[in-house]
Amino acid sequence: YSIEGCSDLVDIIINEINAGDDQISCPSQLPFNLSGDPLGGVWSGGGIINNGTGLFDPSINLGLNIITYSFNGCIDTSQIWVVDTDVQIDSLFLCLNSGNEVLNMGIVPRAPWNGVWSGLGIVNGGPPGEFSPVISGPGIHAINYDANGCDDNLIVKVFPQSILLDTL
Repeated sequence: YSIEGCSDLVDIIINEINAGDDQISCPSQLPFNLSGDPLGGVWSGGGIINNGTGLFDPSINLGLNIITYSFNGCIDTSQIWVVDTDVQIDSLFLCLNSGNEVLNMGIVPRAPWNGVWSGLGIVNGGPPGEFSPVISGPGIHAINYDANGCDDNLIVKVFPQSILLDTL
């Protein structure tokens, strides 16, 4: 600016406010602190149990939680999806000689879709995941599906290879 032939400069610093990344959480997960920038703001929204620290309890509200972080009149929001993990079938039946089974949504419907499989017979955790009856061997096997910090199980029954006898 200038006044009567004199001029001066003024620096204006604009600090960005950040409520953090969007997240997916499990309803059985323990409460956790959110992290905002700059420090010292106030948190609000579904699941917030401490406005000062940003302590979020996922067991309070399933579904979408819009979280607001405010600091010196500026506001930012983030989303926390609280989703339970659910394998929607109880069991899968395979033969030892049937080859690897890709655990796609048509074979094993589940929510959310982007979790990871583990356990005896899993040759690719995925997504979508792949199970090998040859590696697991015949029998009943519980495999685990983990997504967003929650898990569920699927029972895979592998039948032994059939033996054909020629009676002629």
